Amino acid sequence: MRFVAIFTLIVVFVGALPLSHLIGALRGLGLPALLVDMALLTLRHIEDLRHDLARMQTAMRLRGGHGWLGRFRATGWLLASLLLRSHARSERVYHAMILRGHGATGAALPDAASVPRADKWALAGLIALAASLLVVDHLA
Repeated sequence: MRFVAIFTLIVVFVGALPLSHLIGALRGLGLPALLVDMALLTLRHIEDLRHDLARMQTAMRLRGGHGWLGRFRATGWLLASLLLRSHARSERVYHAMILRGHGATGAALPDAASVPRADKWALAGLIALAASLLVVDHLA
């Protein structure tokens, strides 16, 4: 229960930040560029998946009613199709990134100094608060 509360707080605080500020703050805190890039791609991919799922559910609903058993079968096909589409999209994104030189040595990274110092301190404070809550929880 406490984990859910801490996780919810983190999601609320991080969800209020624009994505560019969050990525800049993570880079400013010194996280490896690979982890920051993976976090950025994951967040963008989740939004695409959510949009595709909503669109596919709407299409499934508009095609008409299935019986009780048919609904499970249709949901299974929907999830399988979503997984295949997601994989195909990630392959296209990967190839596009390689063509644009991502990951090449000497590639220029955005300047971490463009993120305000207050945002960096706010993120560091939230991480410290979460860690202290975990320590207090463990000691109690």
